[in-house]
Amino acid sequence: MRFDHDKAFRQLMVDSIVASMRNFGYRKGQHVWITRRGKRICKAIIVDVYENNEENRRKLLPISGFENVKEWVEAATKLHRKMPKYIVVVKKK
Repeated sequence: MRFDHDKAFRQLMVDSIVASMRNFGYRKGQHVWITRRGKRICKAIIVDVYENNEENRRKLLPISGFENVKEWVEAATKLHRKMPKYIVVVKKK
């Protein structure tokens, strides 16, 4: 699982958990490698997968690494070129 945005990556590294908007359908309990700039950083586990809607964005904002929902949505749509389908909660192992 690639992390290109500094704020989301920092959230995962500092607090060991992050909510990240994604298009890929990860599944709860799935083990993944966290990568950054082509390098494997650590192992992680998918804690939960949510539909990406306004309610879930507000609910998961505190573990997104972003200051507000608008900033989070703008960053995600810039990276994915559209609004991602899912919000994936990832925990560092």
